[in-house]
Amino acid sequence: MTKEERAYERILEARKNKGEILAYGFESTKLRLAYNTTYTPDFEVTMPDGRTEFHEVKGGYIYDGALDKFKMAAAQRPWNRFLLIQKGVIKYDFNDPTKTERNNP
Repeated sequence: MTKEERAYERILEARKNKGEILAYGFESTKLRLAYNTTYTPDFEVTMPDGRTEFHEVKGGYIYDGALDKFKMAAAQRPWNRFLLIQKGVIKYDFNDPTKTERNNP
């Protein structure tokens, strides 16, 4: 776990203690995208209503290749919310682009 992921885990733990989320797991799910291609999101987050979100946490620079699997997974699973977090800020919300670039999800 990177320092960015640890910092984000503390945010998730605080949200869990407040009842904003039900549970979360670090790299707990592997999504199959295609033959011989999988994607493991950093965090699987279960919301109080039972919905599942996948949160990908990145540091200072985001490589294009890292975004490809993220976007492919989000496109294949429109019933799940996919968030790309960079330094505590939502950089990309695949399911709701209006919520991009805001602090703490």
